[in-house]
Amino acid sequence: MIGVLISLKVINFWNLIVIALLGGIVNAIDSPARMAFIVELIEIRSLGNAIALNSIGFNIARVIGPALAGYIVGMIGLDVCFYLNAMAFIPAILGTHILKGDFSAKGAMGNSVKEALFDGGRYIGANKKVFYSLMLVATSSTFVMPFAILMPVYAKDLLKVGAQGLGTLMAFSGFGSLIGAYVLAQFSHRIDFVKFIYYSTILLAVSLFLFAFSTHFAWSCFFLALLGMGIVVQVASINTFIQRVVPNELRGRIMSFYTLCFMGFMPIGAFQAGVVSHFLGAPLSLASGAVILLVPIFVMLFRKK
Repeated sequence: MIGVLISLKVINFWNLIVIALLGGIVNAIDSPARMAFIVELIEIRSLGNAIALNSIGFNIARVIGPALAGYIVGMIGLDVCFYLNAMAFIPAILGTHILKGDFSAKGAMGNSVKEALFDGGRYIGANKKVFYSLMLVATSSTFVMPFAILMPVYAKDLLKVGAQGLGTLMAFSGFGSLIGAYVLAQFSHRIDFVKFIYYSTILLAVSLFLFAFSTHFAWSCFFLALLGMGIVVQVASINTFIQRVVPNELRGRIMSFYTLCFMGFMPIGAFQAGVVSHFLGAPLSLASGAVILLVPIFVMLFRKK
């Protein structure tokens, strides 16, 4: 739709607002369904490996996509990028259509959507490990993920490396994510995902704090690579842990809460990062987020004891 609007030269801010709203509604339905559907396709013991491989594919696209889009925009035009992006969904739709198996509902849902959500909420409230895992996801989405919003500030004002340096910084973050996903894919059958949640969160907090005050470009790239690795390991480990412990009849509802914590809190995080960086500066904005991220870890460790 965006490609058509660009071609017709009628694209404007309000078009994008409506399209973004529709895209958010679709993602709210698609993301939890897709995550819950993975278990229908594989054995539960291979879940960690499957999620890690999915992360590899996502982060390859994250590294290659912007560079490829820039080349296409320069050679052909912006609207073509959106046409190609839309066409890329066709193989996925066809592949999903030809899947064979019993994908019927594994349990009866409540009498209404509201009741079904309450069932999921009650399960989360009763299962403290799942609750604290979701709290950790929400905290990371609010105080860690906004680092990408502040990258232009670092590239232009703090590190003074310009647009090319910004691309390099984001590329190192993507490469770190690839390494983290590869490690999970290789060792998913022999690792303790609960411990990996702790370790990856500490890695996230430390690397974000060090990057926040880094003034050297090479060290900033290194810290961003560690940050990207920590993000993927944390998100994939929490996803795998939750999917292994939840019952099949509640899986879709629990993953809906996971999607809310992961994707729904990102705009809130972007807003708070902008406000804090405006009054205190970008370094203190990221550093405070790194410190806050450790709070759920200490709560989980205290509750464990």
